[in-house]
Amino acid sequence: MRLSIALLAFPLCLFAAPKPDLLLWDCEDTTGIGGIELSTQLSKVGEASVRWRNHPQTSGLRLNDLPHDWSGYHVLRFWVHNAKASKTRCMLLIHSENEATDGMDYWGHALTLNFTGWRQFSFPIGYQQGGARAPRGWDQVDGISFTATGWGNTPKPETDLHIDDLRLIHDPPRPGPLMTDPEFFSELDLGRPELAAVRTAVIAKSLPAAKA
Repeated sequence: MRLSIALLAFPLCLFAAPKPDLLLWDCEDTTGIGGIELSTQLSKVGEASVRWRNHPQTSGLRLNDLPHDWSGYHVLRFWVHNAKASKTRCMLLIHSENEATDGMDYWGHALTLNFTGWRQFSFPIGYQQGGARAPRGWDQVDGISFTATGWGNTPKPETDLHIDDLRLIHDPPRPGPLMTDPEFFSELDLGRPELAAVRTAVIAKSLPAAKA
C-alpha cells in the first residue's frame, strides 16, 4: 500500500502549479515618492500608472516600500509608455546595500527609449552573479530606482514616461533565446558606424540579413 501511494504521488510533483507572480508595485500609489504624478488617463494594467517627466528637474525616483526577498524569482517585468522616441536612455537600479563596501551596491539595467507607446521590459534576476561592487543578495533587496543621470545619460526635458505594473516572474532558465529578434536589435546602438549595414537591414525589416 505504501508503495502504491508513493508511485501515485510521484508524478504529481512533475505537474506542480507554477509559482504565482509577485507584484512589487501596481503604480496606483505615489505615497512617499517625490517628483512623479499619478495618472488615471493612461495605464496599461489596472486604473492608473505613474508619470515621470521633466527629467532635468526630476532626475529619478526610488521605491523602497516593496517585498525585499526576491529569491525564487527569475524575471523583473514592467511596462513603460514613452510619449516620443529618442536616443535617450535611463537606468533601472536594484539596490542591495553592503556596509562592507564604499558606494552603491546594486544590479543595473539600461532602458533605451527608442520607441513610442507602451513597451514591456523584462530583465533577468535571481541567478545573476556579480553586480556593481558587492550586493548582499536577492533575498535582501533594499529598493529599486529609475535614474536619468549617470552612465553617460543626459536628462532631457521632453522625455515623458509612464511606468506601470512592476512584478516578479517565476520563469527558470531554459535553452533558447530570452528575447525576440526585434527586441534584440532595439537594444543595439545602430548609430555606430561599424553597424551601418545592420541598421540598413533593420530599417528594411530584413532581420535575417541583420543577423548575418
